[in-house]
Amino acid sequence: MAGTSGWTRGKTLLVVGAILSVVIVAVGLFMAISVKPVYNKVVMTGNEFAYEYNGYHTDVTNKTTYPNDHYYNLPSLKAGDILVIRDRVTEVNFSSRAAATFITLNGFEKCPALADGLYFATNLTGRYVVGDIVEVTFHIVKVEKRNSEGTIMYSGEVLDEWTGPAREKSSTPSGITPNAIRKI
Repeated sequence: MAGTSGWTRGKTLLVVGAILSVVIVAVGLFMAISVKPVYNKVVMTGNEFAYEYNGYHTDVTNKTTYPNDHYYNLPSLKAGDILVIRDRVTEVNFSSRAAATFITLNGFEKCPALADGLYFATNLTGRYVVGDIVEVTFHIVKVEKRNSEGTIMYSGEVLDEWTGPAREKSSTPSGITPNAIRKI
């Protein structure tokens, strides 16, 4: 009889193990299906974005650890964030030489790098005029690239539609994709 109870106990452990395996797999599948990435949507005025862009800098703590590498950091944004700049258009200029429309928003004058505006890869002068309230949407992504010699790693947070992979892959790589801006 002792042999029978050992066999029964082994059979019971086998059944319990199988049930636990099924439960673990089911929970894993449920988690994989139901867990969606959470993106932080950040809305800024033109002035707030000018301040953020002025603060775009090389992270010195990373340079201490990796002296030949450079990490560029947006102060209050992180990879995965969605940035929406919402403000009033103060200037619209099309450059046939650049094949781009330069749109300046209120507050951009506070940032020398934004003084000429954001440049969009098509003629948008018929769609946007001074005084329009617009939203410009950028996805913040992290990119990593080595210099041509392979000795220095550049990595950082970039505005995907402006300087990131989305722009490089677009059919209009000469400026921000026009679908990044809309009138509200």
